[in-house]
Amino acid sequence: LSSMGAKVIKVEQPGVGDYYRVQIPEGINLGGGFFENLHAGHQSITLDLKQPSGPAILLKLIKTADVVMESFRPGTLQRLGFSFAKLKKANKKIILCSITGYGQKGPKSGLAGHDLNFLADSGLYSLLDPAGTVIPDFQMVDLAAGYEAVLAILQQLTVPKAKRRAVWLDVSMQSA
Repeated sequence: LSSMGAKVIKVEQPGVGDYYRVQIPEGINLGGGFFENLHAGHQSITLDLKQPSGPAILLKLIKTADVVMESFRPGTLQRLGFSFAKLKKANKKIILCSITGYGQKGPKSGLAGHDLNFLADSGLYSLLDPAGTVIPDFQMVDLAAGYEAVLAILQQLTVPKAKRRAVWLDVSMQSA
């Protein structure tokens, strides 16, 4: 979205940040590589939503945002005090896009999922590595879900702002 001109503010956990900044399977520091490429044009801030000032800062950002994108397990955003109802109250035209492993509802909705799980479930893993001995070093399903999310967001942004209403987009990595 930032490559299309959107102002993107990436909220990261203080002290930890985005794990992808420094970690791949062998623990090699990616430094100026993949992370910067995937997040080019983004502003990053750290924000602790469990501290008193954190929620107030996030709410201030939400009031002026067009889109909130999150990738917590279902129910986490609500437990942090940011239910869809609260987001709508703060911004009646907000687009909330949730990317989860298995969607918001269903028997697997609360489970964590990893790219390898989804590749295996779809049968793609057997095409990449018939022997089943190598873990791919590229997160195909993660990126596919990201592209699906961007398409869904762009579809909502084509609605004239005067007619737009708050909407919650649920992107499941399993279905991507």
